[in-house]
Amino acid sequence: MSKIDGNALEGIDYSLFSLRATMNDLKNVHIYTANSSFVVDSSISFDSEAENISAINYFMGSLLSSIMLMSVKKAKKRDVIIEEIEGKIEFKLNNPLNALDVRGYYENSYIDYIDIKIYYYADGDEESNNLLLTQLLDENPIYNLIKKTTSLMVNFDLVI
Repeated sequence: MSKIDGNALEGIDYSLFSLRATMNDLKNVHIYTANSSFVVDSSISFDSEAENISAINYFMGSLLSSIMLMSVKKAKKRDVIIEEIEGKIEFKLNNPLNALDVRGYYENSYIDYIDIKIYYYADGDEESNNLLLTQLLDENPIYNLIKKTTSLMVNFDLVI
């Protein structure tokens, strides 16, 4: 029989995660997870035709996808079955030219606010579903980290 002690199970701490990154060519960062990898070639990009995903897009995509994935999974455990879900994220980056290293721009860049809209379809009362999904946000570690540092608004909208 296994003894559970906090996050440890038989001496293994399942709450510790790590990633490894290399930048051998000094142009692309190769990120390695426990079972996959991906490449990031810029911290931020304003090129609408860029083929690669910038670090800020991975970051915002991670926030949005974590909210959507956790909403579906955790709502199901509370007998709310989400049949379809879609999300949109908008954010304002202050002083973006500094992030691009444009000469003469020295004020630090920062994310001023993040607005997320989640559209979903599920049976049940819209008001109670929205309340549940809003409460579930507090169980999301990525959401909790970001809400401590910037204005973060998430709205849920039942689509009929």
